[in-house]
Amino acid sequence: MPGTAALPAGDYPGERFGVPETGPGSVAGFGRRLAALTVDWLLSRAFAEEEPSRWEQVYRVQWAWRVRPEIQPLVQWQSDEHSAYAGPGISGKLKIAAQHVGYHLAWLRRINGEIPKNAFRAQLEYEF
Repeated sequence: MPGTAALPAGDYPGERFGVPETGPGSVAGFGRRLAALTVDWLLSRAFAEEEPSRWEQVYRVQWAWRVRPEIQPLVQWQSDEHSAYAGPGISGKLKIAAQHVGYHLAWLRRINGEIPKNAFRAQLEYEF
C-alpha cells in the first residue's frame, strides 16, 4: 500500500483505532483529506456572512527545505480576505542557553488584492 512504508508488515493506517483497512469507515488518504478540507473551506466561504467581522482568517502554506535545523530556506504562500501573497523566506531553530528560539522571515509580494504590494513577515518563537 503506498505511503505506509513506515508501518510494520500487516499494519495499516487506522488499525489501532479499530477501523477497517478499506471501504466505508476506513482512514482516508492524504489526498482525499486535503480535497475534503478544500471543499469544506470553499463552501464555508461561499455561505459566510458578508458583514465585516472582528475575526480574520489567514491561510498560510510553506514549502521548506530542511538543510539543517538552524536554517531552512522556504517558499511561502499566504492569503486572507483581502489579498494573496507569495515569496521566499527562511526559518530555523537556534539553541540559546539551553532554550530553543525559532525564527521565521519572509519577503512576500502581492499576487492579487488591493492592499500593499509587499510585506515582510517576521516571527520569533521562544520555547520553554
